[in-house]
Amino acid sequence: MNAEFPTIQKLFDQTIALQKASEAFYSRLTALFTYYSSEIADFWKRFSEEDHQAAVFLETIRNRLPRERLEQIADPGIFHRVQKCLEDTLILTGKPIDNLEEAYRIALQLEGLENHAIYEFMVLNFAPQEITQPSGIAHLKTHERIHQLKQNLPEAFRTSASRRKINANKENP
Repeated sequence: MNAEFPTIQKLFDQTIALQKASEAFYSRLTALFTYYSSEIADFWKRFSEEDHQAAVFLETIRNRLPRERLEQIADPGIFHRVQKCLEDTLILTGKPIDNLEEAYRIALQLEGLENHAIYEFMVLNFAPQEITQPSGIAHLKTHERIHQLKQNLPEAFRTSASRRKINANKENP
């Protein structure tokens, strides 16, 4: 129907893909560092689980919207921002990772993107009031996730020098 203009359906699809790309990245980090420390693996796994819950929540919202609403034209500015974030996310998360420091730096860059603002926009503008967010993602905001990265990383790995010493398991990319 709206072949030349993005629909709200397409906006949801792209936003969900954005969350899933982030989830896949953190799952990859979990796999790369499980061999070294369950503490590090659990740290990355929490981020992956939050992004998974966010994607599922967006799918729930999308699935509850009437078809007519999903077929409406989406705001082109928001759609462009989602596409740009998805592109940037795929570039960042596709980079090779040799050690924990590289993983940490890429994660900081990823969390600095507009992904969380876009998620919040989608929830605020499309979620029916009777649907509540899972508690683990209720207040995902960029500054909070960056704070989690900086403060919740196990103490022994909070310096750049200590993170550079921990190589990624190349057999488990």
